[in-house]
Amino acid sequence: MAEQMYRIGIVGASSLAGKELSEELGESSLGTSDFVLLDEEEAAGQVTAAGDEVAFIQRLEASSFERMDFVFFAGDAAVTKKHWQTARRAGASIVDLTYALDGEKDVLVRAPWVTEVLADKSALASRSRI
Repeated sequence: MAEQMYRIGIVGASSLAGKELSEELGESSLGTSDFVLLDEEEAAGQVTAAGDEVAFIQRLEASSFERMDFVFFAGDAAVTKKHWQTARRAGASIVDLTYALDGEKDVLVRAPWVTEVLADKSALASRSRI
C-alpha cells in the first residue's frame, strides 16, 4: 500500500520551535510529505531544511494555505490569531503550538506531545552546550 503524502504548512518556520518541528516531522512517518515553510516577510527567503531537503521560507499570505492538509502554528501568537481562520477556511486542520487559540471552539487538533518533544529536545540541546 502506498504511503499517503500530505501537504503540511509550518507557520513560524524561522522560530526555534518551527525549525525543530520541521526537523522532527522530517524524521517521522510524515517525512515524505510536502512541507511548506511559512513566516512573516522579514524571514522570507531564508534557506533552511525541511526533512532531508533544502527549502526556502516563503512569505505568509492568505493564498499560502491553499491545498494544505495540516497547518502547524509554531511562531508568534499574534501571527497565529491573525491567520488561523484563513487556514481553516482553506480546509486545513490546525495544530497550534503557540497556545494562542486556547478556548477557540473551532480548533479541532491539539498536539501536546509535539510541544513535549520540542521542549525535551530544547532542554537536551541546552544541556549539551554547557
